[in-house]
Amino acid sequence: MKLIVRGLCLIALFALPFSGCEPGGSLAQTVGPDGGTVVSGDGLAQLDVPAGALAEDTQITVALWTGAVPTAAVGDAWDFGPDGLEFAVPATLTLTTPEDVAPETLTLGWLDGNEFFPLASTSVTASGDGVAGPVEHFTTFVSITGNDDDGDGYPTPPDCDDTDATVHPDAEEVCDDGLDNDCDGQIDEDCGDDDVDDDGWTEAEGDCDDLDPDVNPDANELCNGIDDDCDGEIDEGCPEDQDGDGYTMADGDCDDADAM
Repeated sequence: MKLIVRGLCLIALFALPFSGCEPGGSLAQTVGPDGGTVVSGDGLAQLDVPAGALAEDTQITVALWTGAVPTAAVGDAWDFGPDGLEFAVPATLTLTTPEDVAPETLTLGWLDGNEFFPLASTSVTASGDGVAGPVEHFTTFVSITGNDDDGDGYPTPPDCDDTDATVHPDAEEVCDDGLDNDCDGQIDEDCGDDDVDDDGWTEAEGDCDDLDPDVNPDANELCNGIDDDCDGEIDEGCPEDQDGDGYTMADGDCDDADAM
């Protein structure tokens, strides 16, 4: 039996119990423990609910989302309810993409609060002329350009390094690591006034390694191949062959504190 409902209502497949359309064009349909498949009236959204995903008959609503969507959104966003409904076994949501957009360049975004977050691209697959991904709970979903290969919740763009989950627009900038951690186009900004290693010296005050509390202008120079006192010289005043192995650093000893 197939039920075709006009407007925003869905086509119910596999003889799923159907409650009809609610005011405003949203669908109200009952899906039980045996699962089933529902497809939007325009064919652009399909939800496959496997057997065992729901413990009891549950009334599901689907409607076009009328709220704000991210600039990276492609096509319509769909709001699934009841909001927060969790599946014991993930359902599969497939959204059809416009003809001029390649599905492999997209992922699925889900709404949390006032922000959309992409599913990790490793869990999203191109399916025909759309993208498909697992749905563990109900909220609002939309197709979003870009992948999230590192699973940090940000696709590319705006993620400026999608191979590193610690790098994304909401990350804190880490001083002296040479990375644009927060993807603002700047590296180690505002770090000169911070004492990252809490040794009492900032980079602006002469700390030449603000990640190592043992390195600062007040430190004693050790024979360790490091400029401990930040005077621009390494191991000044130390014996040339510090470990007595017959080789100095000038001779190629890469660790003159270890004779082995």
